[in-house]
Amino acid sequence: MSSTVKRVVGHASYRRRRLRQRFRSFVVGGHDTSKAVWITSWQRSGSTWLAEMLASPKRTRFIYEPANIPDRCFEGADAAKIAPPLISIPHTAAIVKSLEGNTTHWWSDQFNRSHKPKRLVAKDVRGLGVAGNVVAQLAEMPVIILVRNPIAVATSIIRLGWFDPAISAHDAFVAEVSRWCDYHERALRDERLSRALWVSYEELQAAPVDQLTAIRTYLLTFSTTWNVLDVATLDTTRRSATDFSDQVGEAIAPEWITEARAVLDRSPFGALYGSSHSQPLSELVDSLRVR
Repeated sequence: MSSTVKRVVGHASYRRRRLRQRFRSFVVGGHDTSKAVWITSWQRSGSTWLAEMLASPKRTRFIYEPANIPDRCFEGADAAKIAPPLISIPHTAAIVKSLEGNTTHWWSDQFNRSHKPKRLVAKDVRGLGVAGNVVAQLAEMPVIILVRNPIAVATSIIRLGWFDPAISAHDAFVAEVSRWCDYHERALRDERLSRALWVSYEELQAAPVDQLTAIRTYLLTFSTTWNVLDVATLDTTRRSATDFSDQVGEAIAPEWITEARAVLDRSPFGALYGSSHSQPLSELVDSLRVR
């Protein structure tokens, strides 16, 4: 197939997808956000994996990263140059709009397969800093905060080359861990997020059935619509939303990890991911978050 034909076929496929997306806008039952769940996380933390599992039952709409839309952060390298928002009306509004089932955008609907949805799963990797504002506007909505070891997160980001080329890989690595600690501690201490369910990527990967069962139980406290989530039949295979096989960034030096771990140890999450690893996530959340 010639390059011209490939472009024509590709464009036709793109137009078909856009037309289909026009009919995926509204969740049956109006703006009942008890039938929606928002997964807020950090990039490279497994949020797409978790969202795909929760959105797998029929008539469940999957909304992908609406917090990226205001900044047009559609590539990891682009997002690296713009810090996730902390106080932002546009980002908060974009997330709330999506959770009410009113967003139609090629980016946010790219993984959606539901045409007549009854419930909704949305996930963000740039929404943690405005999570309190979002939750304050949607009082009946369940929210899951998914966390992963920030050193593993930063390692993945640097290897993919997702950092501002104006700074060194070393500085970007340490800064990523530091920013992760700051945003997550803010969320942990935000009383508006006291109803959030905190989930560990590492625990989800090690015991997916147990963790998904706990998530299902949590969701059912908001709406019986989540009875459709049959944990025993879910495909828990870990997948990546994008193929990064041809992108290889810089290697992570041991001394970088030592420096980043010192930053982590000064954070409350040092008890979870730092040198001691002494406290489970549930105990950390119960001991530190505002009630």
